[in-house]
Amino acid sequence: MQKPQKLKSRRDRGMIVVGAIVAIIAVTTVGGWVVAGIALNKAPDALGDSAPSWSGDSTKVAFSSDETGDLDIYVMNTDGSGRVNLTNREAKDMDPSWSPDGEWIAFLSRTQGKTDIHRVRPDGTGLTSLTVHPAQLYSRPIWSPDGTKIAFTSNRDANPPPQLGPTPVPFHDGAPEFPGAAPRPELYVMNADGSGQTRLTFNFFFDGNPTWSPDSQRIAFQSRADGDQEIFVVNVDGSGLTNLTDNDYADVFPAWSPDGRFIAFSSNRAKTEFGRELSEAARRVSVIRTAAPVDFDIYIMEPDGSGIHNWTRTTSLGDSGPSWSPDGSWIAFEAQPHLMFTQRGSANDIYLMRFEGADLTNITGAKARNQEGNEGPIVWSPDGNHIAFVTKRYGTPQIQTIKIFNPS
Repeated sequence: MQKPQKLKSRRDRGMIVVGAIVAIIAVTTVGGWVVAGIALNKAPDALGDSAPSWSGDSTKVAFSSDETGDLDIYVMNTDGSGRVNLTNREAKDMDPSWSPDGEWIAFLSRTQGKTDIHRVRPDGTGLTSLTVHPAQLYSRPIWSPDGTKIAFTSNRDANPPPQLGPTPVPFHDGAPEFPGAAPRPELYVMNADGSGQTRLTFNFFFDGNPTWSPDSQRIAFQSRADGDQEIFVVNVDGSGLTNLTDNDYADVFPAWSPDGRFIAFSSNRAKTEFGRELSEAARRVSVIRTAAPVDFDIYIMEPDGSGIHNWTRTTSLGDSGPSWSPDGSWIAFEAQPHLMFTQRGSANDIYLMRFEGADLTNITGAKARNQEGNEGPIVWSPDGNHIAFVTKRYGTPQIQTIKIFNPS
């Protein structure tokens, strides 16, 4: 592996970023980058729109919205036009995930106190349930790159000690999502039609945020199986479970590179001895609303866990949710540009950097009405020309896309 370049402070002035965020148009310059904004969609109330997912041909975005009072799955064009409700029913339909071939949209649906994974065609036909199980928890379904399988996490078959058993309560507005001490989610895979559902992990701890290898044969994920958050990898048949990271800090949000050579992730491991001491002090300060240090950076490692390098090493905090461009040249992620001592800290921004770690650029420069600002998941269009995410800079959460291209 070639030794990574040291992060440079210069900006790539050849890159132009055009943001599509309908009614408001603004043009500004951020660190030499040009950002123009047009509102894609104006959500009607507090919950707004969330969880964007691109169609295989990069012409549409699926997302979840509470426009009708319930959460439903919608699709729209990349300019915000053609907004269509696909599910329009009394259920909480959320977290859509478009299949690579564009034929299906898988999503979560919660009714009567339980959650299942459903799928629907982009025209609203073919609505079916892929899982039928009285589980309290499922995660967003993640399609394999070849489109034949779906990875997800669920507490459906968890067998915790008796004292950790869930306490069922009637489902109603205001009822807790997970009453009592619910079993922790485990990792599963199934075929695209819901058959062949297979449990891959067996422990009493959290397993989540799965990411597929490009050949669709392995899955990387984060787990608390050893007491803190670490990155693991497992074969699609459940064999070869391996811990790739092993330290006293949190390693989270793995993302496999398109060529399969690297896994990006976020970690709060101390960068220096001073950083370690600051982190330990942070654990003891009551005003900080977290049990772990807040200074996360983006790291890169090889799929066997070797060659770990800090790729950002910046003064921003909470670098998380790395997302590779389809050609593997860029990594987008979210971060907080200023020190945060409470939950009412600075707003999140979306950053972009080259794979080598150079040309780190804040492409949103958030000046939000509330503290959250911009947030992931950050998703690239399959053609690599856009990224989509959720912005709260105008108050109500909205889907924003940013078009990225190099005029040369």
